[in-house]
Amino acid sequence: LIEAHCGERCQKIFDNTNLLIPDLFVRHIFLPIESAGQVKEVQLEMSELTTMQSLAIIVKAGDFVKETTDIVSCAGFVWLVGEREHVDRDTEKILSSYTLVLDQI
Repeated sequence: LIEAHCGERCQKIFDNTNLLIPDLFVRHIFLPIESAGQVKEVQLEMSELTTMQSLAIIVKAGDFVKETTDIVSCAGFVWLVGEREHVDRDTEKILSSYTLVLDQI
């Protein structure tokens, strides 16, 4: 993991270090496009999310989209960071509120 992020190998882990001990839970949620069409609206309720680290909505109203086949073809994504139970709660809120409104083509 260290090599992937900084491009260098960690030569030595020093005794009594807690530098590499995770203390938060992270989840990356992809927002899928379930069918092809023209985007009318992206509905996503985010007002009560306590663990949202970042959000990217890739599509916008008017875009023509195809069904998601990989991570590049999704409508967007959300990163959550926090205590596991809080991340789980926010995940449910996101998944239950996300709707991609399309005009079918």
